[in-house]
Amino acid sequence: RSSDLEHEIVIAQVALAGRGVGISHDLISLEVTSPEVPDLTLIDLPGIARVAVEGQPKDIGDQIKRLITTFISKQETINLVVVPSNVDIATTEALEMARQVDPCGERTLGILTKPDLVDKGTESTVVDVVKNNIIQLKKGYMIVKCRGQLDIQEKLSLKEALENERSFFEEHVYFSSLLNDGHATVPVLAERLTEELVDHINKSLPALEQQIKEKLKEAKEALDKCERGVPDEEREIGRA
Repeated sequence: RSSDLEHEIVIAQVALAGRGVGISHDLISLEVTSPEVPDLTLIDLPGIARVAVEGQPKDIGDQIKRLITTFISKQETINLVVVPSNVDIATTEALEMARQVDPCGERTLGILTKPDLVDKGTESTVVDVVKNNIIQLKKGYMIVKCRGQLDIQEKLSLKEALENERSFFEEHVYFSSLLNDGHATVPVLAERLTEELVDHINKSLPALEQQIKEKLKEAKEALDKCERGVPDEEREIGRA
């Protein structure tokens, strides 16, 4: 049950980061096996905090940024920059951090959320962002409408949430075009991410193969030194 799963995750969070609002560099791994889910590995990173709340260290913002940078710097990852639709994407710190490690935007996909909170009169701007007309990313943008806190409290099922999401985009005067173009809803995003991950892995394989060869060479050289036995001369000790 989802409630049991949530309880176990909270226990793991307390064990790793303590009670309160701390963070940890250790991961809580959750494996979901089903023929109905996409073949993906997702790492959910904390949002960027600007001001420490009660119980947090004063440098919590810097700690979170270092943690995020550790993961988004890896060339084999695809970075998802998640931004609410009612926020000016040009001013978001998450996008700036992604640009620092991926200046050409080759590993970055923008995800806009909360389209139901967009101010009237700004819908066309959101459409332009998703269509990659404002801040260009090679992988572009997607827009989704997830369950809100009230939906979660009322135990709205994922199936119902996905049905509501699709209805929202189908009926929206502005955002229906994004659905028709394949840029909206969570299921479309999941399919897109699977395709992107496979493509990115294929492109990364040559570099990964070279890294493996270099590590293997280093390991063999270390083993060769061990095969000589205990060094009996100062020269050999220094060389080892």
